[in-house]
Amino acid sequence: MKTLLLTMIVLCISFVSYGQLGFAGTDVNYGKTVLTFKNGSKETGKIREKFTVFGSQYTDPYEFKFKSEGAKDYRPVSSRDVVSVEVFDKKDEKLSTVYYPVRVRKFDKKYEFSDKYFIDFFPLNSYKDVPYAQLLFLDNGKLIFTHFYFPVAKTDYFFFFHAAYRRTDRETARHMMLMDKDCKAFHDYLQENYIDSKNYKVEYKQALADFKATKKEYIAKRMANGSPKRWAKIEYKSEVDFVFFKQILAKYSELCTHENH
Repeated sequence: MKTLLLTMIVLCISFVSYGQLGFAGTDVNYGKTVLTFKNGSKETGKIREKFTVFGSQYTDPYEFKFKSEGAKDYRPVSSRDVVSVEVFDKKDEKLSTVYYPVRVRKFDKKYEFSDKYFIDFFPLNSYKDVPYAQLLFLDNGKLIFTHFYFPVAKTDYFFFFHAAYRRTDRETARHMMLMDKDCKAFHDYLQENYIDSKNYKVEYKQALADFKATKKEYIAKRMANGSPKRWAKIEYKSEVDFVFFKQILAKYSELCTHENH
């Protein structure tokens, strides 16, 4: 079974568009849908409505319409009841995308969360056992930058890392500290290597060079998994953006999620 981590749908807004990582917006080729519920059960059926673009900030909880195989009518299903939503391509059922309902914490002030949330659905990637999601910002079909969603420790929500937060290393570090406000070792690492110095750059530049050396192989692999060549190139460029965060997530995994935290 080939699973597309990124859907191929792009919703155009004038000359600017977002790479669709959540429920697709227009001209969606939905086939069957498999819901996995929190109680462990699964249902196969069909989603009726078309969902809007990723980043639309659905009210938490969000209800979508679903009709099980053999049922006469659609029924509402709450985002709080499902673990995942796997949507298959109507023309090629070897292709599917698994979406997860993720609660996202809003900001009250810079570096401070409010008590408000929204819900969204998107595929989750993982690095060093740390889940994350990507949102691609396109202009005339070209990737301009990538936004990210990262988890907040000991909670069930993520936070939005806007690409503009990378304007300075200090701003980047302060936002990434939000992943775990109580992990002093992680905060000290970011302070020492991103704010007080630029020590991270040697490792980052080498990692970036190593990844760029795999460009042909990466694109070929994405195409083998069902991505059109044009989209595979966009995915590659987005992964170039992600290389910057690998060093940080590796340290977070090392310092905050195991016995030394």
